[in-house]
Amino acid sequence: MSFAEQLTRLQVFLDADELHDEALDYVATHGYLTALSICSESVPEREWIDAIFSETPNYKDDAQCTEIEDTLIKLKDHIARQLASDEEFELPCDLDLGDEPDDSDLRGWCVGFMEGVFMREAAWFATAEEEVSE
Repeated sequence: MSFAEQLTRLQVFLDADELHDEALDYVATHGYLTALSICSESVPEREWIDAIFSETPNYKDDAQCTEIEDTLIKLKDHIARQLASDEEFELPCDLDLGDEPDDSDLRGWCVGFMEGVFMREAAWFATAEEEVSE
């Protein structure tokens, strides 16, 4: 299965209504993984994967669990590679807030990014707190 197909399956899973209300959807997860990719402090995989869902999802079987978690790890690696390269960083949403900014995908991406920041808040704000908060 191609990486694009894996991402499509991940998106369907993360955007499903069956997940906990506080689970991150696909766009927010992308923002979250972006923050983790640029954080100066590494976060263990198990910790950041569990935080995406708020509670363990009801996977249909162990194979689905493995597939989803492996794709999340690949997505985080892909984001890190993009950020480290000269290629343009691709967001999974438009850079337009539209008519309803509170409901925009861009807002969701930013919420996910801030969730990633708050996972290791001390690392983000340890030096130059004022500069980071801008």
